[in-house]
Amino acid sequence: MRTTATVMMGVALGVTVGCESLRQGFGDHGPTNIRMIESLRQTSISSAIIVQRTVYPYHFVSGTTALNELGRHDLALLGEHLRQHPGAVNVRRGDASNELYASRVAAVRRALTQAGVANATLTVRDTHAGGTGISSEKMRAVLDADHSPTESTGTAVDRAEPRGVSR
Repeated sequence: MRTTATVMMGVALGVTVGCESLRQGFGDHGPTNIRMIESLRQTSISSAIIVQRTVYPYHFVSGTTALNELGRHDLALLGEHLRQHPGAVNVRRGDASNELYASRVAAVRRALTQAGVANATLTVRDTHAGGTGISSEKMRAVLDADHSPTESTGTAVDRAEPRGVSR
């Protein structure tokens, strides 16, 4: 029993020393790793903002047309992107009155034109970030088509649409 305990202590000591020397062999990459992870995180966030192209009510100071810090940040990023790649921006109404919503849309337009986006190429609308989606009837047809045998080689969406109907 004493021999087993001595051997186990020796193995534990060897593993500990081995791990320590292995860690020293790699050096101190902690700060570099942290910077790399932060850079990846920021890139992911920026990509999401650009893909969504949406300004939500939480981007404004509650009940006002003033953009909060997050709203200014996101619009600055969108402005950089829209200068090179014109397109639409969504401004979600939420529970804002018609007057407040119109003023928010004007504030977004103003912020983007100040960021260098050509007003003529800018479309502002109130829609979902991912588009309008698919109707429930069409989705049901797609699901049904996926589960039924067919001679068609098209996709489920193609098989679900009646012939002669354009999208």
